[in-house]
Amino acid sequence: MVWGHPEVYILILPAFGVFSEIISTFCSKRLFGYTSMVYATVVITLLSYLVWLHHFFTMGSGASVNSFFGITTMIISIPTGAKLFNWLFTMYRGKIRYEVPMLWAIGFMVTFVIGGMTGIMLAIPPADFVLHNSLFLVAHFHNVIIGGVVFGMFAGINYWFPKAFGFKLDAFWGKMSFWFWCIGFYFAFMPLYVLGLTGVTRRLSQFEDPSLQKFFVIAAFGAVLLAIGIASFLIQIVVSKKPREAS
Repeated sequence: MVWGHPEVYILILPAFGVFSEIISTFCSKRLFGYTSMVYATVVITLLSYLVWLHHFFTMGSGASVNSFFGITTMIISIPTGAKLFNWLFTMYRGKIRYEVPMLWAIGFMVTFVIGGMTGIMLAIPPADFVLHNSLFLVAHFHNVIIGGVVFGMFAGINYWFPKAFGFKLDAFWGKMSFWFWCIGFYFAFMPLYVLGLTGVTRRLSQFEDPSLQKFFVIAAFGAVLLAIGIASFLIQIVVSKKPREAS
């Protein structure tokens, strides 16, 4: 895990670069605090090797070990928060153009902050003892990976697609994809936070409390919206390609 855990930061750091480029471009401003953004990236990279044992808070390694890795896990949120403030200050008084890549960037900032806050909760060893094997952890992981990496992927595709293939992606279907993804995400995973806090564990095929059923139904509805978001993205590519072929 000491070598494997940094991979989650390997996933998100390129997305941070994508969002920095997009926010600067669509706000018509230079990126605020470029030097601090670089230092924040270096700090995240180094600290990513010192947080891995937060996956093992429940294995009985002792208060001292758990405290150290709990603190380092909280500290790594500081450079990440610095990046978010830099993006916000870049947007401040900027001429923001709400095109598809910028929508993904704004959706990322809102969604990723929620995932980060739940990560801080899981960095507290006593809380992790309760939530470690619950759906709360599943929701947190998807919150940061979808809200960060996947949103970054879609933002980057819409932003660099014209340079790669010579034509722009259709804005209408791009916005449709974004809204279905964003709204579908909240419907799909916010109920899992509630279920996790009520004690529903992972890998559970049956549950006795019928009052929990509505949360699973809401999550399933969110999954349907996410599927429509994926379909909208595919339609976006097809619709964008047809005019190119006609010309």
